[in-house]
Amino acid sequence: MQFRLCLAVFSLSPFRAVEEMLRQTEEDADKEILELKTRYEKQLRGEKDANVRLRGESGILKKKFSTAVKDGEEHKTSIHRMGAENARLAQTIRNLEKDITDLKKEIRGRDEAIGEKEKRIAELKRGAVELGKNRYVKLKRSAYCVRPKLSALTCTI
Repeated sequence: MQFRLCLAVFSLSPFRAVEEMLRQTEEDADKEILELKTRYEKQLRGEKDANVRLRGESGILKKKFSTAVKDGEEHKTSIHRMGAENARLAQTIRNLEKDITDLKKEIRGRDEAIGEKEKRIAELKRGAVELGKNRYVKLKRSAYCVRPKLSALTCTI
């Protein structure tokens, strides 16, 4: 710029030199303004693009957040439901364990009754065997007693 200004001053008249200097200054100022305008417009476009991008990301994050909150609520509901189900199943388990205990007691009672009846059957069988032996012995004795009487009877006949 200085170089052009110097050339203009030496070759032209003072009035024209001032006009030329003003024109060149205005030109330089216009160029500088245009450069600044272009630079700031680019910066503004970049900021607008960044703003749009950030708004999009913000929307995505809001959607993810609302989904996460919804999932959290569903999980809380599920946990509550599963807790109630767990309590119900625990009560069922306690009832079934009580039933098992009662049935085991009943089985033990029946086993004892069966054992007693088997003992009674064994005693009755031993008694029957004893009676069978006694009857056999009595029959033998009575047969010995009856034979002499029979022979005495046959002799008298």
